Amino acid sequence: MKIAIIGLGDTKEEAPIDDPEWIKYGLPWDDNWQKYNCLFEMHQPELLQLPLAGVWSEHWDGKRMVIDVHRPEDYLTRLHMIARDKKKILYAHERFIEGIKPFPFNKIHNLLPDYYISSMSYMLALAIYTLAGEKKIDEREIGIWGVDICVDGEWVYQRANNEYFIGRAEGMGIKVTLPEGSMLKKFVPLPVKFGAIEIQYNQRYGLLGPEPQEFKRCESNTIR
Repeated sequence: MKIAIIGLGDTKEEAPIDDPEWIKYGLPWDDNWQKYNCLFEMHQPELLQLPLAGVWSEHWDGKRMVIDVHRPEDYLTRLHMIARDKKKILYAHERFIEGIKPFPFNKIHNLLPDYYISSMSYMLALAIYTLAGEKKIDEREIGIWGVDICVDGEWVYQRANNEYFIGRAEGMGIKVTLPEGSMLKKFVPLPVKFGAIEIQYNQRYGLLGPEPQEFKRCESNTIR
């Protein structure tokens, strides 16, 4: 069994959306929602009713204020449609719409901890739980596309959560496939403190790269 977890990042374009070999997990507000088998709306229903919660960003285009929305205007109608669709499953914390399937926390908790910081973590946990019971061990695979989590991006706080579940999956012998453009499971060149100087490692911690590097004096003299 192969389960594709599909977010909204750039590598979503590489996802096997039209490949019938993959079971697709996705988001109801994704433009491709109709092609997914399981969809996840793990936010509180009350949030979906708040006007400000629907605003993604605002910017001035030189003539007027443009508002980008976080969900489509007919989003609740779409959720009702998905919940009624016999070929799809809509997961949520609670059954606030008839036909929604409550997320199986109790079953999954016996295998994985209650550690959810993003919609993707719910998808990963359910995929791991599902594949853990798959008899054809050599055919178990989770693919993750559109979950790129760049270190300077808005969703960087979700990285540790996703990488934890990836590690748990691999520890169970489940193959995890990531696109090249994803930053998951990759070294990130961030400045670190060493005594009173700041160093940026580019390959691995403790190894300076071949290019010249300037050492910066830190304001704090804390030794690490």
